[in-house]
Amino acid sequence: NGQKIYLFDYQGNKISEIETKDTILSLKIADIDGGNDNEIIVGLQQSKIAAYERKQNVANPFELRWAIKTNGAVNDILISDINNDRY
Repeated sequence: NGQKIYLFDYQGNKISEIETKDTILSLKIADIDGGNDNEIIVGLQQSKIAAYERKQNVANPFELRWAIKTNGAVNDILISDINNDRY
């Protein structure tokens, strides 16, 4: 049972949606790779963290960039530059 993340522009128009294959427990939006575009990072119930990045000029502008397995449900996400490289 997946869930969806809906993305809207500043006027409230839906610009995209992301469907996950799991229940979303946490979500953060940040530029985690220094590319000047924010990624969407989600923590999932079935032991996974997934990051979605924006793609230019495509019908659905967000696609899965990576997903990693964890040892349990991801109830919260903290994003920090732990090595001071600005990413």
